[in-house]
Amino acid sequence: MSHIRKIAAHRILFDGKVLKMFVVEVIDGKVSDFRQLQGEEAYTEWLGGDIELKKNDDGDLLAYHNGIRLT
Repeated sequence: MSHIRKIAAHRILFDGKVLKMFVVEVIDGKVSDFRQLQGEEAYTEWLGGDIELKKNDDGDLLAYHNGIRLT
């Protein structure tokens, strides 16, 4: 069974861009989707500050908050 998390933050840092008010969806430790927050979403965690998205050596997109990987 897959572990799914939806996490919203003030800013998403990705590919040299700052995306404001976004939601990141993480499935089994990898980012599966990210999109602009359109209002309250059910089952979504709110983290203040920034989430940074980075690709690993395998090309998987991973999410970090305060230097800690979101899983």
